Amino acid sequence: GTALKILGTADETLDSVSYNSSWNAAAGGNGASLILCDPSSDNAVSTNWSASTMALGTIINSIELKASPGVLEACSGTLPVQWLSVNASIINKNETSISWKVQEYNVSSYIIEHSKDGAIFKPIATVDAKGSGLHAYAYTVSDVSNSFYRIKQTDIDGKYSYSRVITIKFNDKVQVQVSPNPVSNVLLVSIHPTLLQEQFTLVNSEGIVLQSVKPSSTNFQINMAAYPTG
Repeated sequence: GTALKILGTADETLDSVSYNSSWNAAAGGNGASLILCDPSSDNAVSTNWSASTMALGTIINSIELKASPGVLEACSGTLPVQWLSVNASIINKNETSISWKVQEYNVSSYIIEHSKDGAIFKPIATVDAKGSGLHAYAYTVSDVSNSFYRIKQTDIDGKYSYSRVITIKFNDKVQVQVSPNPVSNVLLVSIHPTLLQEQFTLVNSEGIVLQSVKPSSTNFQINMAAYPTG
């Protein structure tokens, strides 16, 4: 692993961090100094450090530091958010859970956007940011059809970026149940929620249309008293 120590004037250890995973390559640099861009972020996470980039340094204890102490020139390009993961999963048969994990800095909010075709997205919910650091988020939406989702991140100065687009696919096997069979007066119909926007047509054995119904709920009735049995 890699060890990073912050020493005091008497060479006493003020802080020490050990890394057992790979060190952030972008923070490695060729100089002798590193910068923790956001003091409130976890200094045990290597990706929170940035390498200094100044051409001229400061000599301290015979070592040239490639940045003047306290100068955050290496942090000016810090991204407000690093998308570590974005996922979606179906829960309770008619709900979708949207979850994401980020390393954020000066983020204001996250807007969940929804699309039916993957091209036109509309905002459906806003989640406030938790503050600089490593955070996990989750939000549940009602959904029973194939959909596309993405998350719009907006930082405190109005700039924004998007997560990758994630797709949710429900079971394509939709169901229509009718009872009783045979029917005399009233036909009871139960449909899957994805069929609520569809129009149902009742035809006889000769293909003649008897009536059309556009249901407003997943359970509805059709009056059959006016039609001959059979």
